[in-house]
Amino acid sequence: MIEELAGPWTARCESALHERRGGQRKQQPGAGPKHDLVFTDRVLIALVHLRTQLPHAALAELFGLERSTITRAIGEIRPLLAERGFAVPGRPGVRLRTLADVFAYAQAEGVKLRIDGTETQVRRPKAHQPGRCAFVSGKKKQVRLGVRHLTLIDPDVLSDSNVTRVYGSTPADVGRHKVDVIADHLHRIADGLHVTRVIGTVSQQHIAQQVTGADVVFDCTDDDAGRMRLSRFSYAYLTPLIDCGIQVSAAGDGHVQDITGRVTVLHPGAACLICRNRVSTEIAAAQERSLQEQSRLEKEGYAPALPGTEPAVIAYTTATAAAAVNELLERLASYGPTPPPSETLLRIHDRKTSSTDQAPTPGHYCADTDPLNIGDTARYWGLGWAA
Repeated sequence: MIEELAGPWTARCESALHERRGGQRKQQPGAGPKHDLVFTDRVLIALVHLRTQLPHAALAELFGLERSTITRAIGEIRPLLAERGFAVPGRPGVRLRTLADVFAYAQAEGVKLRIDGTETQVRRPKAHQPGRCAFVSGKKKQVRLGVRHLTLIDPDVLSDSNVTRVYGSTPADVGRHKVDVIADHLHRIADGLHVTRVIGTVSQQHIAQQVTGADVVFDCTDDDAGRMRLSRFSYAYLTPLIDCGIQVSAAGDGHVQDITGRVTVLHPGAACLICRNRVSTEIAAAQERSLQEQSRLEKEGYAPALPGTEPAVIAYTTATAAAAVNELLERLASYGPTPPPSETLLRIHDRKTSSTDQAPTPGHYCADTDPLNIGDTARYWGLGWAA
């Protein structure tokens, strides 16, 4: 590759110099300023950038160069790589220069393609270019991570207070079910997406059955009842479950004391949410009672009072959700410690992050390895369900 690109690169450099000078060379070959990067280094930097999508500033730090030097080197090499195309191993003379070429070759040769779906930043168009003002986020111009089959489960409708906290929502969506608002938003930014919209809670067995068969489950519920059931599901069906939540604690005068985001990954060998004291079985039971029954038991002192609605700020919920997706990516790409921790805490109030791990409690369902208790059983998910 270096030999193929060296000639065109030298010709381009000489052509640019000739244009700037307005004529032939006036100095002897080798005179003038020395380049910080030889040609081979420029090619390597361009290849590293294309493979990792590291920003130019980060590459400058890694190579100990100025950012402008990195930008110039990549700008010189990328057009040469595009003209050269991809050389097919064992097929001299065959070059693939466009996606159409790649797909046509794969179909003709029976080659199975593997697409790198890593999300990368899309630059905003230059000033005075069409579409600059309408360009808000590069993420909306990409297919996020390649996920194409989603099931959204939620019983609620969008309220006025939700508009500032639910992505893709507008005041015109107030009164619509949240699953419809989110699904419509996802369809606008990703082609070929298949979304199953389920209105209800996993406390209902016919709704819970929609979860079975998923490759991975993200639990973003705000009630202990749903979390407790999904925690049990993860071990009953050996399905990774990523549970995330945010807690904002305030003093009596309204002063914020604590902002903590939590991401817990459940899987065989890790403690469940009950063992970690992340859910209360008493509150979970109270949340599944009828309002009349719960009110009666509260008055009689047999049931705890249900917690009120806690504040939510989109900046904190977004940070926690992003950390949850990071846990999935880490387990797909294995770029972190081995084994990865099963819980991450984002202590937003003091700008600290910590991670922990916890083994299952002996004798608890999360420590059960009996294959007879895995999958469909007489008690679905090993739990009782309302009729």
